[in-house]
Amino acid sequence: MFRSGRWIFPFTVLWGCTEENAMAPTIDLIQVDPQTVEIILPFADFVEDVQVLGGFGSTSDLDRGIVARDFSGLNAKTLMRFGGYPDSISVADQTGTVRVDSDLTFMGGHVLLFFDTLSGSVDQLVDLELFTTQQSWHAPTATWGMAVDTAGDHTSWVQPGGGTAISVGSGTFDRGRSQGDTVAFVDFVKVEIDAATVASWADTSDASRGLLVTASTPGTQLNLVRASLRLDVVPSVNPDTTVEVSGGLADVSYIYDPAPELPVGWLRVGGAPSWRSIITLKLPRMIGGSPEICGGVGCQFDVTRADLNLAELILTTRVTESPFEPSDTTRMDIRTVLHPDRIPKSPLGDLLSLGGATLPPEIFAQQSGSLVTISLTGLMSNVLKSETVGDLPSSTIALVNSTEPGPLGFASFDGSGGAGAPALRLVLTLAGKVGLP
Repeated sequence: MFRSGRWIFPFTVLWGCTEENAMAPTIDLIQVDPQTVEIILPFADFVEDVQVLGGFGSTSDLDRGIVARDFSGLNAKTLMRFGGYPDSISVADQTGTVRVDSDLTFMGGHVLLFFDTLSGSVDQLVDLELFTTQQSWHAPTATWGMAVDTAGDHTSWVQPGGGTAISVGSGTFDRGRSQGDTVAFVDFVKVEIDAATVASWADTSDASRGLLVTASTPGTQLNLVRASLRLDVVPSVNPDTTVEVSGGLADVSYIYDPAPELPVGWLRVGGAPSWRSIITLKLPRMIGGSPEICGGVGCQFDVTRADLNLAELILTTRVTESPFEPSDTTRMDIRTVLHPDRIPKSPLGDLLSLGGATLPPEIFAQQSGSLVTISLTGLMSNVLKSETVGDLPSSTIALVNSTEPGPLGFASFDGSGGAGAPALRLVLTLAGKVGLP
């Protein structure tokens, strides 16, 4: 829950070891009574390295699209390709006998575009235009600038944003046109498609075939939930009858401009493709004691000889740059990086904080500067229990979206360059000796 600007997440109380450390510095020691204290370590004292990496997943993984025209600076188009047409249908002939007919004539049809009615520019009319693509494109790697971007093929669009596409129809999104006083979660736009266009999409081996869905109304953005193709078919056994058959999507993705730039000095999580923030933690063995332990003289103690009650990573939210402010809740997970030497291709480990963090969109806009706390108690406990002498081992964690990719918007946090830099909160119980400086 949100209290006093801080998001609190569950933690598990674990206990650290209290063995003597033969490698600790030789310092004057004094005995202290058992006390539980809070230590806040600043960024520079526990962070060894930070990397912010993008490109995880593809918009084609989402099975949905976005269309936008100058929406807070964003332009977006949805690419889609329908599957093959039916080879035969069951239809009644002129005598009324149902027969299987494989001699079909496709006369035309229409595309149904279903849009989310709860997010985006849903309170106004949005004009849409459909185009057929004219060059080969690859759904998992297509971007605003690239039609194909695979290991063996790097092909740009002839023109950025989908190439020299040809208009084949238009329609208008109007959420209230048929709902009356009731608003459904989705509403559709119907766009008629002529016979020549339908015929051009029949060859499934043609990688250039496809449809580009765009918004024509400036300052608008809609979220495409699904689409289908309805074909008008004339069967040979009854040429006086037209039958409607459905075609499903084979590919759908979206491309957008501008692409977000690599953040410098702050952290980013989420987006499509998704961003990860990788943090390598290096907990110091000797920590300066608080006034509760040291009084006014100052002291240091070996953190491995204290009992760890709680370790929390404290993050501070910042305003996400337009047009990538989250429009919905961000769900962020914290996972270990199993092979830091293989970043960015290292596999990730289990969740470090059960349930992760559920972050409402407003804390990256008007409520920026909110504190988000994530439990690292288990991870830090294992570090303190390690048999290592001298320096404590480092640990690398990844802040990731719960699903990759996620929505287009992403979460932003302050990095190393300001008062909101990440901090590590330790709650320790110390019973033993501390050293005077």
